[in-house]
Amino acid sequence: MITADSLKIGIRQRIRDYIAARDQYAQSVKTLCGLGLDRSGRDRFNLFAGEDVFQIVACYMDELCQMLNAEFAKGTPARIETALLLGNALRGREALHQGAWAADFLNPSKPFDPLKQQAYADTILAYVERIDFEAIAAGINAQLPALEGKGLAQIARELSLSFRFRAMAMGSYQTPLVQFKAGRVITKGGTFSGGQDNWEQFETLRAGIERVAKDGDIALGSGLGDLSSAIEDLSWGDAIASRSTFGKRDALEIRCFKDKFEYHWSRDAFDALQAFICLHGEPEVADVMMSVAALDTAA
Repeated sequence: MITADSLKIGIRQRIRDYIAARDQYAQSVKTLCGLGLDRSGRDRFNLFAGEDVFQIVACYMDELCQMLNAEFAKGTPARIETALLLGNALRGREALHQGAWAADFLNPSKPFDPLKQQAYADTILAYVERIDFEAIAAGINAQLPALEGKGLAQIARELSLSFRFRAMAMGSYQTPLVQFKAGRVITKGGTFSGGQDNWEQFETLRAGIERVAKDGDIALGSGLGDLSSAIEDLSWGDAIASRSTFGKRDALEIRCFKDKFEYHWSRDAFDALQAFICLHGEPEVADVMMSVAALDTAA
């Protein structure tokens, strides 16, 4: 849990560091202008301190939330959401537009006015003191207890989409997409070709399956890791050779074809997948998973 005071202390120090660096930068720009160098383009001193303050606070919050995500999400993909909190808490930052002060300060014909500079710095610090840190802290703390559950639900949904269980629940397929053969349970999913995006999508699926195995205390074997390496090594658009097999005879064996990947699960491994989705997934998908037992009996 975090407190409003800890937020204020951390952010206040960063704003003080920002003001000091901003002053040094502004004086350097003024010197360059005095030497006849044009700084009207991208190097010109930014007039909008309000946006600077927002980015500094947002960066601080991102770093803080990364630590909290690691602690409370427990390895799931759930993340604390801060955009709305910051947008509401930092309203009115446009008032920090420094206007005429910056024009004077950058004018090489006018002497540096430390009193005017300090007055503007005080304006920025006064704005920071008005930030509603209580609301930000409360908004973050309210998300922490449910963060792991949210992440587990995200994993269950990803698995349901990848193996088309959700499509079965929505009635998109007339025939079941789960088969039972020679003591194995076979599920089907889309293919993954070469390219960074495709590899990252597979890694998301891999992480979900590995979380299922962890929660079910199941050793799946080498198939996922070997397939991940194979996809990563592909050139963009290239495909895994049809009929390639990864993790042969392991608890999870993956067979690749031109139009699909088949995941051949041991019964214990599939039971773990079934239990995970029933526990963390959408109710209609859980119903589909429960009905798989009837398919097994029929087989």
